[in-house]
Amino acid sequence: MSTTAFAAALSLVVMAAISLTASAESTASTAEEATDATTREDAFRYGGDPERGAEMAKLCTSCHGYQGRSVTSRYPSIAGMDETRFVEGMRELRAGDRGHRMASMTRGLTDQDIADLAAYYSRLEAPDGP
Repeated sequence: MSTTAFAAALSLVVMAAISLTASAESTASTAEEATDATTREDAFRYGGDPERGAEMAKLCTSCHGYQGRSVTSRYPSIAGMDETRFVEGMRELRAGDRGHRMASMTRGLTDQDIADLAAYYSRLEAPDGP
């Protein structure tokens, strides 16, 4: 094999190795991004922002108590409630399917608002008792 042919072959091998390394790094980066997104999604199933939910929850305090811990049996405690249960319940209330008291409170909420509230309340510890 001539020196020129050897150099050309070596050059191709080096370029292929560089290409494979770049491809592997790109794949690893994409995999890490996907894992991060999955972790965030798993943390809050509906993509809710608990900090935003905490701000919105101030409007819920007068009935459901500080941090969702009601002090009266008239209004349920919502601290520690499962996200799915919270979201489905709020959507039913918003649609007018149940709960006349909450219909006016939920009418203006978007799905994102509900997800944010669900993320906030679900991360709180549920109160003791029934």
